[in-house]
Amino acid sequence: MCFALTSTMSSKDQQYLLWEEIAKGDPQALNLFIRKYSSQYYPFVYRWVGQQQQAEDILQEAFLKLWSRPHAFKPNKGHFQTWFYRVLYNLCMDFFRHKKGKVFVPYTDAENMILHESAPQEKSLSIDEKKQMLLHIAKLAPKEQAVLHLFYYEGFSAKETAHILKKSLRATESLLYRAKKNLAMIIEEKENA
Repeated sequence: MCFALTSTMSSKDQQYLLWEEIAKGDPQALNLFIRKYSSQYYPFVYRWVGQQQQAEDILQEAFLKLWSRPHAFKPNKGHFQTWFYRVLYNLCMDFFRHKKGKVFVPYTDAENMILHESAPQEKSLSIDEKKQMLLHIAKLAPKEQAVLHLFYYEGFSAKETAHILKKSLRATESLLYRAKKNLAMIIEEKENA
């Protein structure tokens, strides 16, 4: 390994530098990438599949794809981090196609999710309110869950979210609007029940 990650580098820059080394066939770079960034990507996958073992398997498959096909990432088409989220998103969608259903994050697992992450908009919510929010989001269609998660939990811009979802910016904004509208309806139904 003939490179150095510095604390002054952004996470995106560090990931790009590691990708360059992985593309050269450096297994130490892959190991460092896995150790350093698994905890960043795991919550995204777990939120989708709702099961620890499945989430770990999908994440492992994404790392294997990175190792076996590093040149699938094209630096002139965006950031590495955005591309890797797209890989994860595609693997999660494959999981859904095989499962043929929505993900349900069990109430007990919702607490684990909260410990891993919270959207900035949820910072003022209690643990029980955060659990309820996760349960409400889990009732949305998979693509609606994805757009909310990428935009609010991961902090991607609408443009970056569109790139990950392979949609136009306009279609992504429409999906985000629809997801928020449907989530509001689910919350209202729950409150009126």
